[in-house]
Amino acid sequence: MFIQGQIVAERNESRINLADHVLLGGGSVIDCALSVTVERNVLISYACVIADADNHSLYAEQRVNDLATWMDGRRHDWSHHRNGLRSGSAKVHGSGHEALFLRVLRSGPGPW
Repeated sequence: MFIQGQIVAERNESRINLADHVLLGGGSVIDCALSVTVERNVLISYACVIADADNHSLYAEQRVNDLATWMDGRRHDWSHHRNGLRSGSAKVHGSGHEALFLRVLRSGPGPW
């Protein structure tokens, strides 16, 4: 495993699993609210973001204080999780194909 980027566990319940022969390139971030798994033989290039949650509610009134909270050194407020925050687990397979992660998804071969 070779980590040049950042790995962020957003909550105490966050679970990040990185298998053997994984590279996380410089400037890349794995941001985990629930669960992120990167399987064997995966190279994540530079300046990539893999996240298992949108991190912000779709509703402006629920995210209005996010910036002030972070600037004050406090953690993200996950209490509005069920009202517009999309999350789930993210899994990256060592399929040898390029991928662009836009939302919670599973990449690689096999049935979805």
